[in-house]
Amino acid sequence: MEKESKKSKATGIREWVQFALLLFASAWAIWTFVFKEVMAPRSAPINITMNLDLKEVGARPQETAEEQESLSAVEMKISAKNPSSRTIYLLRSAWVATGYKIASSNGDDEDSFVKDTNDVINLSDGVYEAGRDFALGSFNTVAVGRLFLDSVLKPGESVSRTLIVYVPREKYDMLEVQVLMPTVAVDGAVDLDWTLNKDGILEPTVYRLGAPGRRVPMEPDQDGGFSDDALELQMATSMAQLSLWH
Repeated sequence: MEKESKKSKATGIREWVQFALLLFASAWAIWTFVFKEVMAPRSAPINITMNLDLKEVGARPQETAEEQESLSAVEMKISAKNPSSRTIYLLRSAWVATGYKIASSNGDDEDSFVKDTNDVINLSDGVYEAGRDFALGSFNTVAVGRLFLDSVLKPGESVSRTLIVYVPREKYDMLEVQVLMPTVAVDGAVDLDWTLNKDGILEPTVYRLGAPGRRVPMEPDQDGGFSDDALELQMATSMAQLSLWH
């Protein structure tokens, strides 16, 4: 009887150990699933990768006396991809094309070139160039438009578009295109409008969305951005230049 009692107790202990191990394994599996499929994706940063290619694809010569200049057709290929593990919501995206004149400059003044180079590199509000023997001259906005009509990019999903912009060949030496693609982590929380200022720069105005039809402007930070950890507002940009010389 004593042996049978010990055997029964050992069996009970073994069953409880097996049950505890099974319970632990189940809890670990659930935790791993929740962490990998829910918590980790939510904590991962959202981001967009963009590509922009410019190519001159043709030219139309001056056909009539009334036409002052021939036109070049420039093909713009833009693509954006969501490489993250989270769904990204797209706000209103835009592009702007600017035509530049290139002027020759005297490259003998070393002090002037060094000063110009330092000034350009340390600018915080744009991307510019300093050249020893050339300088960016006058410029004008050539064209501007909406980029993508899509409103969401799922993980691994991409979107692309090909556009044609027409540029006077004799009027400009270089074409520069900038594309801007704002994104947010929360669907339907914000809206965005663009304004082209007198310098040919696209400026965003961001609104918080409340009751139907109600938009409250968000105040930008000192650096011009919009900080909100919950919304995770971001701006993906890309820029490309194309020479119009032949």
